[in-house]
Amino acid sequence: MNIEEAAFATDVRRQLQADGYTVHAGDAADGPDLSGKHWFIWMKPGMSDAEVGPTCDTEPAAWSSALAHRLENSEIELDL
Repeated sequence: MNIEEAAFATDVRRQLQADGYTVHAGDAADGPDLSGKHWFIWMKPGMSDAEVGPTCDTEPAAWSSALAHRLENSEIELDL
């Protein structure tokens, strides 16, 4: 990954965090199926429950999944 790609990934992660996304790294307390896996959690003030994303093998994959979730639930209408 070059410097521009790293900066872009950092900016996207910051924007997702500002919108209520976090990425959790599973450990032994989460059980053997989740230990070493990653997933996003989305929670904003006023939400009754958090949304939890699919398990991924890496942290970048979990952030990518969070971005896909954000785009799928975007209020921006696309002119197709």
